[in-house]
Amino acid sequence: MLMISTFFIYIITCPAFAQPEHNRASISKIIVLDVYEASSGWIDKDSFTRFFVDEIRKINSSIEIHVQILHRIEDWEKLLKDAPQAIIIVNSHGEIIPIPSSYNADWCTFLGDLARLIKDKGWVLVNPVGYAFWGVGNSADPRVGSAKIIEEHGLNCFMWGVGLAASAWPLLPEDEMNGQFNELSKRLFDIFGYEIGYDIPEYIPVHRPLTVFNGTTEVLPNWALIEVKKENVTYYGFAAYKIGQGYLIWGGLHHVAQGTKVPDDITARLTAAAVAYFIVPDVIFLPATLKKSFLLKPSTIILVLFLVVLTLISLYILKALGFIEKRFK
Repeated sequence: MLMISTFFIYIITCPAFAQPEHNRASISKIIVLDVYEASSGWIDKDSFTRFFVDEIRKINSSIEIHVQILHRIEDWEKLLKDAPQAIIIVNSHGEIIPIPSSYNADWCTFLGDLARLIKDKGWVLVNPVGYAFWGVGNSADPRVGSAKIIEEHGLNCFMWGVGLAASAWPLLPEDEMNGQFNELSKRLFDIFGYEIGYDIPEYIPVHRPLTVFNGTTEVLPNWALIEVKKENVTYYGFAAYKIGQGYLIWGGLHHVAQGTKVPDDITARLTAAAVAYFIVPDVIFLPATLKKSFLLKPSTIILVLFLVVLTLISLYILKALGFIEKRFK
């Protein structure tokens, strides 16, 4: 268990950013699912977990929260039964989610129950990559195995549990689904020291964006970090959808074709930024961090050395020509 130190700030004015609710229950802890008995899809669960915990440590001046990693399916089952109020669940398994043995491979009931915990207990489920609930995993149950693929039916059962409908199939071809960071994400990156083009690429492939419907009405996210804007449609990545008292934060990032996936360290940075913003919305008022690229890039070092040498040569020439007087003792 990791303890993150705190930084309290008081704000009078309100910016133009969409923000999480300030009057909701305070988040009590972050739970990272990195369960031995379940495999992962579109992500390396162990690599992502290491990067995510490291990134949360770096944001230690902004939030006060416990981070707990669940490795055993029994611990995940106990958490579901205890049903504490207001926790964040980060699913490091990507398109797979661990299912407890007590459900006897009834994944539809499990996913409906999970959705209702979000709705009734104020849970926040963060799924960084892919089509969430595409599969369930539990190697302790031979009817499930480490990964049982259930395709779109997983998301359908999850949404049916709270009276909604959803899909993560965009209408646009995948080569047009490169998302851009909006003003909110850029502000968060400035504060946390993430530089676009250095720590995070300029464009992010969002190939599984979520579209949610309540009846025939589309449910838009309360906020998002990434946008794919076309003439008649906008898709979102790392978008926060309100479900009752809780939220589903859907990353939708791509991780399939070699050379086009989003690396786990970048996925972890985006997840950490979204989680920190959700816990402390006023974090956007903190001062920006000095850009690491200016301090560390080889090109910057070479430029500084060149300017120093050029200055010394210029001073030598001016002195030789008599423009700079010699000092006499």
